Amino acid sequence: MLTLRQVVESIARALDSKIEVLSMPWSLARPARPLVGQPIPTHRVFDLARLKNDLGYRDLVPPAEALARTARWLVEHRPAPGGPEETVLQDPFDYAAEDALATAWRQARADFPEIEFDTEPGYTMGYSGPGGRPRTTKWG
Repeated sequence: MLTLRQVVESIARALDSKIEVLSMPWSLARPARPLVGQPIPTHRVFDLARLKNDLGYRDLVPPAEALARTARWLVEHRPAPGGPEETVLQDPFDYAAEDALATAWRQARADFPEIEFDTEPGYTMGYSGPGGRPRTTKWG
């Protein structure tokens, strides 16, 4: 199961492209809305246990490799600009606006004040990872 970020990074790697993925609040991330809002199974996890167990389904190609192959194929067989493949994406391809948004977001983060807490917020009692406390009860 790949996250949306992993999908983007896998495609960039397959195309030998250097990219920067910026995380920002939904209210600002307008260029991502068409992608995130698509009715595709990204960010959904389906239980394929019966399909695998009952029918013996197995991926013939690992997901990251399938993405890489698809990305390279699309570069070699580019859809026509403005055609149905591009139109369905609902992406305005306004790279100047995206660059301006990225610049503004980086600046806002750089200008954001460091907030000091009297006591630094920590982890709850349920957390037992790095910085957490060891279990007090033996399990298993």
